[in-house]
Amino acid sequence: MRGIMVCFCNTRLGGWTAGALLFLLALGLRLRGIGAESVWMDDFFSAARLDAPNLLQFLRDQRGDNWEMVPVYYTLEYFWAGLRPGSLAWVRGLSALFGAGAVVWVFLLGRRLGGMIAGCLAGLVMALSPWMVFHGQGLRPYALMLFLSLVSMDALLRWTGSRRAAPLAAHLAANLLMLWSHLFAPLFYLPQGLIVLFARGVSWRDRCLWGGAHALFLLAVLGYVATIKPAPDPDADPPGWGNPWAVVTGGGFFAADNTLTGGLLCADGENLRWAEYNSPTVLRDPAHPRAADLLPLRPAAELALARCYLLTLALMLFFAVRDALRRDEASRAELRKTLFLLAWFLVPVAALFLAAQVWKPHAFQRRYVLYAWPALCLLVGMAAARLRGPARWAHAAAPLAMLAVLALAAASLPMRHDYLSAAGLLREHAATHPVAMTDNWNLMRILRCNDPALPVPVERYLSPEETAARAVETVRAGTGVWVLFVGPESLPQRQALEQTLRNNEIPWDRVILPGMQSLYLYRCDPAAPALVMASSPG
Repeated sequence: MRGIMVCFCNTRLGGWTAGALLFLLALGLRLRGIGAESVWMDDFFSAARLDAPNLLQFLRDQRGDNWEMVPVYYTLEYFWAGLRPGSLAWVRGLSALFGAGAVVWVFLLGRRLGGMIAGCLAGLVMALSPWMVFHGQGLRPYALMLFLSLVSMDALLRWTGSRRAAPLAAHLAANLLMLWSHLFAPLFYLPQGLIVLFARGVSWRDRCLWGGAHALFLLAVLGYVATIKPAPDPDADPPGWGNPWAVVTGGGFFAADNTLTGGLLCADGENLRWAEYNSPTVLRDPAHPRAADLLPLRPAAELALARCYLLTLALMLFFAVRDALRRDEASRAELRKTLFLLAWFLVPVAALFLAAQVWKPHAFQRRYVLYAWPALCLLVGMAAARLRGPARWAHAAAPLAMLAVLALAAASLPMRHDYLSAAGLLREHAATHPVAMTDNWNLMRILRCNDPALPVPVERYLSPEETAARAVETVRAGTGVWVLFVGPESLPQRQALEQTLRNNEIPWDRVILPGMQSLYLYRCDPAAPALVMASSPG
């Protein structure tokens, strides 16, 4: 039986079958619940303008809000949306396709570098990753950037191995498209430059050609960058180094999110932690019954997964040292593969960390170098492939089990802001509460974007005090009112509103819709008794 399985896995049919199954798994995870994903702030910048009469108008209209974004993804998004106007689930499907395609490309790269086991495990890790699934449902360029990075790396490997023109052209085209998809693409050029510099058989003429082409790419995009008028960032401390030993002991591990160590090892739980920590009702009243069972497991699963990744890096460093000490060509080939993957993963993240130290602390966002994480998936697969016996299967099963827990938990929670449910509540009570109020301009715009035909007008006032005063005045006139807030930072405004309502004996209750930043809906009703009397807990 084992011989049959080995023969099947080593045939072209086995490769096609494994790739197809991985694609279907990845696509299914990314399409699941995609229609229930609300448009939130980052999505809104383009989603609100998709009805523009032409592409240039679309790109120009969104630039005021989306000032830092270059246009390749948004061009594809505009034409893709035109195939099925009005369906944002369809638009999100573009990212789902790119994300699922990236999983297949990781499988193919892993199979070429380390065999079928390495390819399948790398593909499974990437398919299950909640972080990859999250960005595979977004209206942002990250899934496209991820896909292009794999096209680029695959073509680079083929070119350095053959020096043929076709893979070089594909590599350069992918890198140029990446640069015009996200401005942090140059950090991806750094490990590639090291690979070209130290690749065997690549002439200095070819190295200069590669470097000159990328210099021209950067010069070309400088004109666009020069037109950007960035909004000021709030003050923030630069990220810290973190303590890798905390991953072993668990002490202080979850306080290390904004550190280099956390950036390397903790990405898979990022959006899940955000949804849980910023949603005061998520543990008390989870969105799905399964979440009540899975969320208590999240810290242990996330820590165990980080340990798996740390062990993977340690194992691959050990293999690299061992291969360097051997003199045979096979060992040297394995050493080159290991160094290639380590450079791909570590160099962009380290460069981003350095940029946050010397330039802008807010630059340290893991999604900006999403293209580094396929290398981590490949390292997991390669480490398992190089182990033998029970150690191989234990190393393969452990991260997959932890990812399964995190993926199921993420599927049980609303990830993005739940504007669709908010619009549904306003619709349901439109007859008795025909007015909604907020002091948050973006909340008003995004709610309207999620439900353009919302029958309840959202009135925006310039301050929380004015909003509260208008709510009291409207209720006293006999009309029910909604007052809307977003995010944990709105706590002082919510507490002030509640105090104002109590002081004026206005009956009210509150609905909290959890997500990356919870929505708080206060229903002020002139005909009902007061339902809530305590201060807001969160």
